[in-house]
Amino acid sequence: MVTGLVISIVQCYTYNMPYKDKQKKKEYDRLYSQNHSEIKREASLRWYKENKALAVKRALIYSKKLKKENPKKWHTSLYKRHRKWAQSPKGIYVRIKSNSRKRKMDVGIERGDFINWYISKIKNCYYCGITGKMTIERKNNDLPYFLSNIELACDNCNKVKSNILTEQEMLIVGKLIMQKRWKNQ
Repeated sequence: MVTGLVISIVQCYTYNMPYKDKQKKKEYDRLYSQNHSEIKREASLRWYKENKALAVKRALIYSKKLKKENPKKWHTSLYKRHRKWAQSPKGIYVRIKSNSRKRKMDVGIERGDFINWYISKIKNCYYCGITGKMTIERKNNDLPYFLSNIELACDNCNKVKSNILTEQEMLIVGKLIMQKRWKNQ
């Protein structure tokens, strides 16, 4: 009885699958992955925890093989992947957490909240308004990282503000001096 039920479920599942057309199968698989990404992620993490030694061993074997066969490709792919990750919201969040630990400071932001905040932000400097590479700036350096205490700032404004200027002083400096300086260059 149970095997008959399993077979009928499998038949029903495969009957609804558009496997006959390769393009439809690709689209179905893509949509399935999107809709079930959390389940797949949990299963992947569970497998990794149960088989951590095997996963690490496989990764090392693959890395050594690639390094031996094509060292230049190995190095550039490693560098590109790390750089891409470090510039992603997840990588930025990890860097914030790491820097906070070094300063013995708490991070009052959950990863998901930070990622949503970062994605929703327009990538302009909070102080001078220019676009480009942005850093995470704490408005008040005496407070830890909270959503209400962080903004995006260009590297130059972040360095100028440092621990010396307050948020209000830096807004004035950014509008009067920094913005004019970057427009003239």
